[in-house]
Amino acid sequence: MNVTESKVFTGLTATSPQFRLRGGRYSVQMVATAFGTSAALQMLGPDGTTMQTVVTVAGGTSGAASLTANGQFIVDLPGGDLQFTLTGSFTGFAASISSVPM
Repeated sequence: MNVTESKVFTGLTATSPQFRLRGGRYSVQMVATAFGTSAALQMLGPDGTTMQTVVTVAGGTSGAASLTANGQFIVDLPGGDLQFTLTGSFTGFAASISSVPM
């Protein structure tokens, strides 16, 4: 597989810094030694302030790009600014998002 865009975050205990992606289909993986309430992939909304939870193509919690335990999901995204938003107390949280060639 030829991954053209990838971001990895390790050791997070709170929400990640915002990061920019070009857009397309992405595979997202999240793991933690102790999972808090939930971890979500969120994208900056059209108002330039509000972070909104992304909707998945496959996986996640009820179609939302959110997990309550270790797992992965697939999302189709326009280009823009994103972040991993953590709710609750996490230990050893790591997340990756990688483009999936079509």
